[in-house]
Amino acid sequence: YDLYRGEKHGRISSNSGYTACLNVGETLRQGNYGAGTGAVSGGLKGGLGSASEVTESGACVGALAAVNSAGYTCDPSLGGFYARGIELENEYGCLKHLPIDLSVSYPSRGASDECTVLGVVATDVGLSRVELTKVAQMAQDGVARAIRPAHTMFDGDTVFAISTGRLEVGCDRAGLVSCIGHIAADAVSRSIMHGVLSAESVNGIESYGEKYGMHAFIQNKD
Repeated sequence: YDLYRGEKHGRISSNSGYTACLNVGETLRQGNYGAGTGAVSGGLKGGLGSASEVTESGACVGALAAVNSAGYTCDPSLGGFYARGIELENEYGCLKHLPIDLSVSYPSRGASDECTVLGVVATDVGLSRVELTKVAQMAQDGVARAIRPAHTMFDGDTVFAISTGRLEVGCDRAGLVSCIGHIAADAVSRSIMHGVLSAESVNGIESYGEKYGMHAFIQNKD
């Protein structure tokens, strides 16, 4: 979806995916990396973002999102992020209120294939395919909480759900699936926030940090 941004020779292939797997490390780089390289979100530089949470029972739920949306992560009427309240332990740092200078607009018809939010949520709880489908459905709510409007005719917003199956499920499967889906939705919203906050300006597309004079915390630095 971002091939029109930058040089056309930057197209990826199956070898690109293989190379990425070979270079996997313990530190996840966010912002202008991978699928977030050419991402744009509502006129600001989008990017790759991630977030996770561990439940009281020890189950892990994580999300990864490539934020390239037609809609906005910032509320032009209030001067803040839509998902600002969905946060764990001050993870976004000290965010300023934005000046009210954003106007809502939509891509042209010819640019309708240039926007989408791609996400994946993962848990170590052993869920079935049907249960993972429900988790993915609930996790989609995280997109709408962080981006407005979401799921437009210009977006192909999609969230997948996967499980490593490390932990066994108890007798209350319905309750557990609902809990994981709820956490997954929040994790998707948080990962979208991180994708935008971690992004850096490129090719004339301003990042949140550059446009509003604030450098949010970035976990990319060694």
